Amino acid sequence: MKCRGWDKTGANGANLSFPEEFGIADQPWLIGVINSAPSLFGLLSAWAADPVNNFFGRRGTIFITGLFVVFPVLAQGFTQDWVGLMICRLFMGLGMGIKISTIPIYSAEVSPANIRGGIVTSFQLWVAFGILLGFSTNLIFMDVGRLAWRFRLSAAFVPAMPLLVLIWLCPESPRWLMKKGRYQQAFKAFCRIRNTELI
Repeated sequence: MKCRGWDKTGANGANLSFPEEFGIADQPWLIGVINSAPSLFGLLSAWAADPVNNFFGRRGTIFITGLFVVFPVLAQGFTQDWVGLMICRLFMGLGMGIKISTIPIYSAEVSPANIRGGIVTSFQLWVAFGILLGFSTNLIFMDVGRLAWRFRLSAAFVPAMPLLVLIWLCPESPRWLMKKGRYQQAFKAFCRIRNTELI
């Protein structure tokens, strides 16, 4: 979830120059919609989390939605008008809405009961860490010139790359596997996330 916080603060820094480049500096509502597009579309796409999870599983859903936080984020840096930027940010929202609904569910299904609450809410800590990284990125690219906003928006893909790789090292949710009738695989997944077979 670092990429979500990072994107929000990267957009803050990008606001200093992309409106002028796209000729929309005198349209604050349009700038606001462009900035909030991931959150707005994320709210609209969150309903899709259940069917997507049902079909792809928790790991598959996190991987697929992670792709929406890599490629559209990178594409923002190459847009030539505000429409392209808006489209990229809408696709980001599609991934973020489903992912933010899936990660707490996955965390709850694989964590032991005595630490489940802390694990499930820890993604908020990572959003806050992403905000810190986003502000740091804004400072790093402060003196780059006209291209600064492109770097500020595109840099948010960095935390999504490890997520795409590392999610496949995690076991699938045993609960999802049992829901699908795959009991042997669910037991193997449980053995990976618990200390002994007895637990």
